[in-house]
Amino acid sequence: MDKKTWDPLESGRSIEKEFVIAAQKRQLKNIINSYVGMYDAFSELIQNAMDATDRRKAELNEKDYKGKLWVTIDLSENSISITDNGIGFDEDQFKSFLAPNISFKEEVQEYQKEEYGDDLF
Repeated sequence: MDKKTWDPLESGRSIEKEFVIAAQKRQLKNIINSYVGMYDAFSELIQNAMDATDRRKAELNEKDYKGKLWVTIDLSENSISITDNGIGFDEDQFKSFLAPNISFKEEVQEYQKEEYGDDLF
């Protein structure tokens, strides 16, 4: 992958730039307002990691694959990291995953406690 920068909010459409910027600001405000609970953003990251492991299991049919999630809390850096061994992104997905209203999910997946164990719930 080239080490070029890109703007995930750049639409590439031939609409006046001011109109596009105003629409994108509204979309971002709606996204921010949709996270009303203190843990919503954290839950979204865990959900995405679980989706990535499910997608890898379904698409690659690896006999011995076992999906894993790692949650690292670093108090000295005030950071939380969520890592998975799921399917990952191709280059086009990576360049667009931060844009509003972009999703690579084909359907909503409901997770059961039995699938991931008591530790996640």
